[in-house]
Amino acid sequence: MYWNFVFRTPVDRTRWLKAIEIRPGEKRVVHHANILVDRSQSARRQESQPGTGFAGMELKIESETFDPDSHFLFWKPGTVPKPEPEGMSLRLDKDTDLILNIHLQPSGKPEKIQPSLGLYFTDKPATLFPMLLQLENDRQLDIPPGEKRFLVTDEFTLPVDVDLLAIYPHAHYLGKDLQALATLPDGSTKTLIHISQWDLNWQAVYRYAAPVSLPKGTTISMRYTYDNSSENPVNPNDPPRRVVSGNRSSDEMAHLWLQVLPHASADSAFDPRMLLQEAMARHNVGKNPADFEAHYNFAAILQARGVSAEAIQQFEFAVRLRPQDATANNALGAALLAAGRIDDAISHLTAALETQPDNFDAHYNLANALASEDKFLEAIEHYRAAIRLHPDDANTEANLGSALAETGKLSEAKQHFERALRIDPHHKLARENLEQIARDLKNPQE
Repeated sequence: MYWNFVFRTPVDRTRWLKAIEIRPGEKRVVHHANILVDRSQSARRQESQPGTGFAGMELKIESETFDPDSHFLFWKPGTVPKPEPEGMSLRLDKDTDLILNIHLQPSGKPEKIQPSLGLYFTDKPATLFPMLLQLENDRQLDIPPGEKRFLVTDEFTLPVDVDLLAIYPHAHYLGKDLQALATLPDGSTKTLIHISQWDLNWQAVYRYAAPVSLPKGTTISMRYTYDNSSENPVNPNDPPRRVVSGNRSSDEMAHLWLQVLPHASADSAFDPRMLLQEAMARHNVGKNPADFEAHYNFAAILQARGVSAEAIQQFEFAVRLRPQDATANNALGAALLAAGRIDDAISHLTAALETQPDNFDAHYNLANALASEDKFLEAIEHYRAAIRLHPDDANTEANLGSALAETGKLSEAKQHFERALRIDPHHKLARENLEQIARDLKNPQE
């Protein structure tokens, strides 16, 4: 089984990490573990109460900004903490959670584990920004009993020049021969990794002694072969049975993660990671048209790039696949609001709150939508709800002040502008409106 522990990080400002040490607790029952960085604190909502954690392998970390995964944060038996390469420290912001995802294996009796994380700080901020790419094709996994050479493939063509820094292949007990190749634009090939006798118990992140240069137009391909016969000594089923994709170790997976460092662009305003992320998202949507997360992630990338019309289309695809998903409805509502489609935005933001009444972003976005329609009393209600959820958000305080001012409640509006400035002394809207209220209160006849 998989269990997730939520670590509230002890930082009051942005800090930089040169390494993270994972101490999983009782190592006898921990197969492997990895860390996810949750800058939105969205995963903690899955806990029944703080500190209890929650079950599940595949986690969706919500984010409204472009912030791709960048580092392998992984533990298996024998792993020791290793500093990140020079210039590649990991950013740790205030109000960021670290989610420790642990694969537990049965021991035949109740067990208690208490994992911990060691954070190694550095004063050197990152100057190099890698990212993780994932090839996978779990949809192909439907392995008949007795099949000795079941093949799963995927491939992706790089839209920019990159240096390949590390690679992490992953399968379960039926995995036999795992291979990753790079076909360069000139037709030549490079073997990136080849494990001819895969052993799940020895899975690892493999770091290259020297970066592997892969130019734009290179096609990276994975070819995984599975053995579901009785001749496979680690086949979990005796006799063999049909096996499909899934999170249990008796199911199967076909994943290949690559850590790449995109080459810097001549255009300093252009982030090549965004082009990589968009190309990967297009690849995933084309491969899995019924995949909610593929559409949602693609939409978020398009929105970050300012491609609003196509982003809205992809958010709409995601909502059609999961009509009650609060995150998708909120994201679609926010995109529609930015596009001026206020009524549609209100509909989806309301749907988000029906599913998840404590969604701060949905309250805030819905309040903004209502205020844009001069529905200030309704907007005030949602701004107040947002503040109850996030009392230290300067924008919400300032916008609530503006809505109150529109209804003539200048004294109360003044209090919220002052709160916004206490949170953010440089908040322009709050300062300008506070000055205007001071003039209005001084000269009420005007």
